[in-house]
Amino acid sequence: KIPDNLKPGATYTVEYIVKDLENTWSLPCIKEFTLPTVPPPQILDTKLKTQLNKFNLNSIPASENLLAYDIKTRFPYSHHIEMAMYNQNTIKTPNKIITSYSIKNGQDYNWKDVIYKIPSTLPDGYYLFKLFAVDNNNSNNKRNKDFSVRVKTPVDLKGTIQKDKITYDRETLIEASTSKYVNTVTITLYKDTRYERTRNLSCIKTEDDKKFWSLTYKEERNYIKDDFYTARFTARTPNNNQEIQDNNYEFTHNTPPTVSIQSTEPSYIYEGDNVLANIIVKDIDLDTLTLDIDLYKDNNKLSSNRIIANPKGMTYDLIKQNLTNNITSGDYEIKIHVDDGNGGVANATKLFKVYELDIDGYVNHTPKWDENRIKYNRTISKTDDNPRDSNTYWSGERFIISADTTKINPDSNVVANHVKTEILDTSYDANLVSTNKTNWHGELWDNSMINKWGNDTAIYITFRFTVNYSNGTVKTDDVKVKIDNIDPYFRYHRKW
Repeated sequence: KIPDNLKPGATYTVEYIVKDLENTWSLPCIKEFTLPTVPPPQILDTKLKTQLNKFNLNSIPASENLLAYDIKTRFPYSHHIEMAMYNQNTIKTPNKIITSYSIKNGQDYNWKDVIYKIPSTLPDGYYLFKLFAVDNNNSNNKRNKDFSVRVKTPVDLKGTIQKDKITYDRETLIEASTSKYVNTVTITLYKDTRYERTRNLSCIKTEDDKKFWSLTYKEERNYIKDDFYTARFTARTPNNNQEIQDNNYEFTHNTPPTVSIQSTEPSYIYEGDNVLANIIVKDIDLDTLTLDIDLYKDNNKLSSNRIIANPKGMTYDLIKQNLTNNITSGDYEIKIHVDDGNGGVANATKLFKVYELDIDGYVNHTPKWDENRIKYNRTISKTDDNPRDSNTYWSGERFIISADTTKINPDSNVVANHVKTEILDTSYDANLVSTNKTNWHGELWDNSMINKWGNDTAIYITFRFTVNYSNGTVKTDDVKVKIDNIDPYFRYHRKW
């Protein structure tokens, strides 16, 4: 087997001897040969792709990896592999040399896969990735295969200034996000003014393909004029890619307060409730604040309150303000105006509804009295309700009474405490009972009621139902019933 490191054009001698079964050697047989001066052409084949599938040869960022694979050569002499990226015929990246192969079979070589890292400083553009098979005895004797590769490095700059505002002598958080390939982010504040200054943001973390940048900025120059300015974010990659983003922001010596109406107390309001507002108000400048709190119903102002709030070295938090007592049902609006005395104001509004409380009363016959009424009607008219309908009673009947009060929302503490009924213009009354404070039951009867009403002519009497709610609200409902005792009841049994 002829070694693969012999030189072309040189003359070599090969000596052969043979040993027989009796361990006797033959005379030598000597042969001389001369290698060709010009070696045969090399054969080279290979493939190229990006190491990560999310990239491709038409778009791969600088600093990412290419993968040369299935590298195969055929050549009778010693040779090696070289690879680099070129702009036309000018080499632009380091030349990587591979000298070890994985399998050799005669003149056929299979080489290991090779990872080639694109330098982070390589400018974006189109390049030729050239892979060479190079004769070790003559570097000019080589074969190459070329691949077109486009380097495209994203920047993806997104910059923000906290609340789009910088306040004198206050810290402001400035943040940005970029692709992971960016190595510097700067911000130029007060762009194109005499106040212009540039600061670097620091990379605080890298997640997946993104970098996150931050700067805590404190403006201590008191002479800067309150106005709107431009801040220019600039992000750069090591290969000099650059993106610019301009943000408008406000510079002020005063930060306006903030105000919000967190809730009402109670959160579900019924007529008769005393209503408070829970107000959140803050001012980072610690100014003394004036709060005007107005309550409206149907666009009419019902009440107005003014609060002077002094922070005494602390930011404000929760303020509880009584709006009104014993409120009536309807639709309401709270309006709050806050003034810090330095030109900063804030406003908040909140709509809320006040729900009605009610009672519905009912008067009924006992089942037996109603059964007899229907029997009597059928003997007269063959119907259930003629001549005596269900609202017509004989004097002396026992009245079955009931009432329904408002079903209270779980977010309210209101309770129906007491329900009673009375017959107006009499001394007759009765208390109703309930297990759920919504449905009430009872009865009303007295021996003196027998033959008391409707003996000469039918009359109407009124039952008044009254409920007392825990917030002081009292509601009534009047129910009229007819008493017709013209024909005494004891005679009616003769009808059936």
